[in-house]
Amino acid sequence: MEDKDLQSEVTQLKAKLADAKKQLTEHRNEQAIISILAKDLRDTLPRIEPYKPLTRKAVIKDAINETALLVLSDIHGDQIILPGRVQDMENYNPTAVAHRAARIVDTTVSHLTENMTQYKFRELVVLMAGDLVSGEIHKSTQHSAWRNPFKNALAVGELISQMFIDLLHHFDNVRVVSVSGNHGRRSIKKDYRGSHNNWDYLVMMHVKTRLDEYIKSGRLEIVLPEAYTVGVEIEGWNFILNHFDDIRSFQGIPWYGIERKTRRMAALSGVTGVTPHYFVGGHFHNFATQQHTLGEVIINGKWPATDEFALEALGAFGEPFQLLAGVHAKHGLSWRMPIKLRSVNWRDDEVTEPRYRIGLFD
Repeated sequence: MEDKDLQSEVTQLKAKLADAKKQLTEHRNEQAIISILAKDLRDTLPRIEPYKPLTRKAVIKDAINETALLVLSDIHGDQIILPGRVQDMENYNPTAVAHRAARIVDTTVSHLTENMTQYKFRELVVLMAGDLVSGEIHKSTQHSAWRNPFKNALAVGELISQMFIDLLHHFDNVRVVSVSGNHGRRSIKKDYRGSHNNWDYLVMMHVKTRLDEYIKSGRLEIVLPEAYTVGVEIEGWNFILNHFDDIRSFQGIPWYGIERKTRRMAALSGVTGVTPHYFVGGHFHNFATQQHTLGEVIINGKWPATDEFALEALGAFGEPFQLLAGVHAKHGLSWRMPIKLRSVNWRDDEVTEPRYRIGLFD
């Protein structure tokens, strides 16, 4: 090979190497941004001082012992949905989100402490199945409440913090496990190694930081696994938490995809030694349950009733629900109560001043 040809090839290889290094640096920077923001939160965000829990009524001698389960998903707490764009079937904004958050808390507290007086709940477990914010995909930031994904995440985190504080006022122990959804991802396509490179993670890091004193007191536990799927043991029963965005639909119906996914994951119990009893997720924006080989699949509902895409492209609308349930050591899920997020007069009720404020940047 001529020296000129060799020199030309070396020059080309150096250029390719330089370009590869540049791309690697950009990729690392993209991966690091959420981690850097999370660290800054831990270093600078003030903690909320806990208060003493309320004095509770005497426990009935023969009370039924259970763990209460609350599933939260598909909040899309930064989303703006104007009524004129969805045939006046929804009016979604920070005020409406705050009202629905309070309705979830109030219903959970009243049902568990007033309606179920024969029960003693050892703890309240909150499973958070992702899409806490709409994130950056589908140009969502342009139509979001604060037009900035960082501000959106902190604001929704502040709302969730206020919800948990109210719940801690009524329950001695609260355990939270949260996984990321697809809307909060920062990569164009899903990066299976980057579950924390997600705005949902920053939302929950805000919550974890704000409520750090509750965590130190031993009354609150917040688990943020670096994975899209995590197993959670409740009263001896194994719950598998995932957003469900990897489940494929056939002609808009996800049941065949659910059957395939859960069957394969159940087969992994031969390797892991852990038998999955319940699969919990969201993503499909419709509350539903389905049996699987060893137990049950629970698809949680959503917070907005519909949006422009769902209504126009899919003709999709449904009242927003989130799941409240009880887990018994012997019977597993012993009862369930879908919490309806909107009142009958929601159009009037949700324009009033809410109990929670999430407008950190107003």
